[in-house]
Amino acid sequence: MLRRITPDRPFKILGFTDMHISGSSESDCWALRLLRETVESEEPDLILFVGDNVAGTARCIRTFSEFMTELHVPWCPVLGNHEGENPLDTSREETVSI
Repeated sequence: MLRRITPDRPFKILGFTDMHISGSSESDCWALRLLRETVESEEPDLILFVGDNVAGTARCIRTFSEFMTELHVPWCPVLGNHEGENPLDTSREETVSI
């Protein structure tokens, strides 16, 4: 649930882009650790992912979604040009449905 905006605390949006989480590399662990640390330190009201963040299997996308849900901060993904680009990855349509 979004926090009520008050004069003493502005609404804070945290944005991420080009994380390229694929579910198969050590850099995924590093990126997710930094994402968690940043969210915990900044305490945003909303997190935006503005393209090329998660590409891979449906399992990878679901795992990322579960990770974000556990942070208890509303979030919104925007697809970039890499989501659904590889024929072996989940399609853009399925990514949206997940």
